[in-house]
Amino acid sequence: MSHQRMGKEFITAFPVQTSQDGTAWSPNDLTVILACAPEGVYVTKEGESFQPEDYDPFNPLGGFAGAIGTYSLGATYYVVYSEEQLKEYADKGLSSNAMGFQNVGLGVPTGMPLGDWTDTVMAQAEKQGFAWKVKTLEEGDNLLGLPAGTLSGAYMDSGKTPGSGYYVMECCGLAISSCGGVEVDAGMRVVRTNGTAIENLFIAGNDGFGNIMATGAEYPIGGDAGMWVFGSGYLAGVNASELAKKQK
Repeated sequence: MSHQRMGKEFITAFPVQTSQDGTAWSPNDLTVILACAPEGVYVTKEGESFQPEDYDPFNPLGGFAGAIGTYSLGATYYVVYSEEQLKEYADKGLSSNAMGFQNVGLGVPTGMPLGDWTDTVMAQAEKQGFAWKVKTLEEGDNLLGLPAGTLSGAYMDSGKTPGSGYYVMECCGLAISSCGGVEVDAGMRVVRTNGTAIENLFIAGNDGFGNIMATGAEYPIGGDAGMWVFGSGYLAGVNASELAKKQK
């Protein structure tokens, strides 16, 4: 169940805040957004630069979502921001959003000056061990164990202007659970590739989404998944019980 890309760890150190217009937002979500915002400079753990192509800046609940895409990059990747960029976020706010799933679900409002929150949150990320403040891109290469010139080359590829200091953040994908892949019949019996059901093999839960309630999305919405757990579990249990009675 692929969900989102994020800093290597969640931050939960800060309470939910309220903006001047009454919008609830969480500083904890800042590193989630920085893990996918288009202003970042991205490299894989092998040092290959890339730019996110699955980011939707117009969707406040999405954006660069997808643990699956992250695993195709090698599960771990890095993003770099200059101190000048973070100062701009402090003075003018973020230009794009992403879902901050573990908090209020709406991330950080765009265009809202973050003030001291940028430094405060990044200091927490440093404390948790998945972000580092460096003076030069070369220092960043050494820190991450990347070949010399990797980060400066990524800056050139991105067309961005290097700054006077940087934050490097390790990122990953958040995969909530496995989902789909096993086809079932109406009694929740597992179906073979030839279309016939295996009489005594039942499945319940997300893995049984294979051909039922398929949405074409990376995962079914949480309500669907919750309903499916109860419904499929009930059907599998009833039918397995009836089969056991017949075998007696």
